[in-house]
Amino acid sequence: MSGAVAPAPRLARPAVAIPAVVWQLAGFAALAAFCLGHYALLVKPVPAGTVAALVLLGVAAGAALDRSTRVRGRAGPLVRIAIVVALAFAALVVTGLAPRLLVPQHWGSLGDGLSRGFAALDSFTWPYDGSDEWVRLTILLAMPLLLVVATVLAFWPARRGAGVIRALAIAPLLVAYGTGVTDLELGSWAARGAALLVLLAGYLWLPRLRGREALIALGVVAACALAALPLAAGLDTQRPWVDYRHWNWFTQHATGTTFAWDHTYGPMTWSRTGTKLLAIRSKEPHYWKAETLDRFDGVRWMHSEPDFKAGTAAQDIPEPIRQKWNEQITVTMRHLTSQVVIGAGAVYRVDTDHSTAEQPDGTVRVLDSALHEGESYKVYAYIPDPSAAQMRAAPRAYPDRLAEYTYYDLPGRHQSGLDSRGVSAQERVELVTPRTIQPIAPNQPLTAAERQRVLASPYGRIYGLSQRLAAGKPTTYDVVRAVQAHLRKGFEYSEKPPARRYPLSAFLFQDRIGYCQQFSGAMALMLRMDGIPARVATGFSPGTFNHATGEYEVRDLDAHSWVEVWFTGIGWVPFDPTPSLAPAGSQSSSRDAASAARGGRGDDNGASFRASNPEASSAGVGSPDGGGSHLWVVVLGLGLAGALAFAGLWLAGILRARPHFAASDEGAVQELRAALERLGYRYPAGTTLRELERRLQVTNGPPAARFVRLLRTLRYAPPGRARPPGQRERRELRRALTAGGGPLARLRGLMALPPHGRVERRFTQRG
Repeated sequence: MSGAVAPAPRLARPAVAIPAVVWQLAGFAALAAFCLGHYALLVKPVPAGTVAALVLLGVAAGAALDRSTRVRGRAGPLVRIAIVVALAFAALVVTGLAPRLLVPQHWGSLGDGLSRGFAALDSFTWPYDGSDEWVRLTILLAMPLLLVVATVLAFWPARRGAGVIRALAIAPLLVAYGTGVTDLELGSWAARGAALLVLLAGYLWLPRLRGREALIALGVVAACALAALPLAAGLDTQRPWVDYRHWNWFTQHATGTTFAWDHTYGPMTWSRTGTKLLAIRSKEPHYWKAETLDRFDGVRWMHSEPDFKAGTAAQDIPEPIRQKWNEQITVTMRHLTSQVVIGAGAVYRVDTDHSTAEQPDGTVRVLDSALHEGESYKVYAYIPDPSAAQMRAAPRAYPDRLAEYTYYDLPGRHQSGLDSRGVSAQERVELVTPRTIQPIAPNQPLTAAERQRVLASPYGRIYGLSQRLAAGKPTTYDVVRAVQAHLRKGFEYSEKPPARRYPLSAFLFQDRIGYCQQFSGAMALMLRMDGIPARVATGFSPGTFNHATGEYEVRDLDAHSWVEVWFTGIGWVPFDPTPSLAPAGSQSSSRDAASAARGGRGDDNGASFRASNPEASSAGVGSPDGGGSHLWVVVLGLGLAGALAFAGLWLAGILRARPHFAASDEGAVQELRAALERLGYRYPAGTTLRELERRLQVTNGPPAARFVRLLRTLRYAPPGRARPPGQRERRELRRALTAGGGPLARLRGLMALPPHGRVERRFTQRG
């Protein structure tokens, strides 16, 4: 037998089990990188480094939240809150936000920058490759917000419903992925979808699977992805079941809205959605004019187009021109399609690629294709803003060419405001008809025959009213203010006035309610009856001034009509008789203003979203969301949802940490002692219930003592002879113990003695 010793068998190394949290972190990191990477494609150059840094921050915070379960007691939730706050701060800084802007004293600058960024989000096509850092930052800041919400949901410790809460973390990441894919209309949809499916499955199931199970699961998911490809291709039709474009955060696609500006006077039946129509850069707020309604045809005001109508805008600019009333305006079309140039005052030059033609009334018509969304042009206009003294000093002599602005028609036999049909082409060219009242010259009385015709017509009362308002007034301006003041007393704004055969007569003497069409139409007609050249202007009130972009944002809610009056040596000056409380919110509202030449506030903190008055039905379909950017709504909503979810998880953790007591009289006594200790009431260990009752009677009043007395009675009375404290007694005890401590004390009381259902069924009295 050999003396050699056989070598000892080599021991196998034990397999090292990878903790489930490591797999969870790996699955979360892969899914977050994939989704945030697609969102980051919205800007150029793509911030790949930012995405990587955000994912690493999310993984680090997730690991820290998992480790925080080792911290016991009340310190645990505080540690987790600190982790989330640190994650949010670091994620914002990594994305590009300056740390100083997160300090409260710099929040004003942060708000201004974000407002500027939000305002410009619908002014370019994706991806954004401009040089404005605030626009770029506004787009990218959604990534840290979504990441923080996803991280909290994925890794916040929860004893109950942990799987459901963890699955909810997918939602913010899918929002990031869907926004990038749909805004950019990326291709390779099948490959992207299959990759997303694998990553979702890995995040959800990988922490639960081990070894061979993981490989089998991966094979099943891959097989499902392959099987889904032909099915998805078959469903990829031109008419999708769900319009994926509604994922878009930033813009709302809408066809161009158009307006027919002639007056109708009927109740408003068209919708007003807040669609942004124009962005106008101007040094002052103005009424943005589209057309002038220069003819009153016996029922309504309309824009006439007679062949012999001659002249140019230059005739409306008196010499010598006052340079301070000469302005340059830049207009950008949003969701508006227009065959006329939107300007202000008397437009004498337009810089645009379109063919245009000046009209004698100071407006400009587009001869070729209509102006549409995305186009910009410059307008050079004469916009007089005289003082009251200057207008009173204006001569009452008028050029002969202005005589037509004192004409008006009497209603025909078959004319009626109840007829909703539009104005025919023939009517537009008939500036003078047998029904037309023509003064000999402006500011001259009618002949006796003409005066009798007017008095015998349905407008006789309007003529009499206009004459009474003008009687004794020394200047044209005083007559204008008298008519305007009359319409501001005893008349109400209403968007649903009754339809009448003679709308303006019914407005003045019967209904006394209407919107801007009635007010401006009645004022212009009365001024013409006084021999003063006047006309109705239609377009938009100034809109809301955006401090970030330096532009006036004009929406369909700002559509409006007003009156223009000629003052010799000055030109056409706007006046607005419509009450300022109801129509377009940025209209001229001051009774002390000499005129409406400066429009109004222009910066009305959103008042232009109030009910206003478009002047005709919209031929296009406006965006229901106003055509502007709504990223801030989504960001705010997600932020609130994340905050609520965080608060709910924190509260659930606190409630779970509370000691549980038996549903018996002894358990109720133990709960009371624990609540008193938590609220800062210290009593010796041997204190009896009777002694505790006496002490609480002295220190906290009868309600507190009553609760203890009920417990004492329940404990020592025969079974069935006493009842436990109810919901009302618990509430009274809680109030007594926290009285005078403020909101925080009441919150601590709620935690120490939370409300329960009726407790009689839960109590077991010892016999």
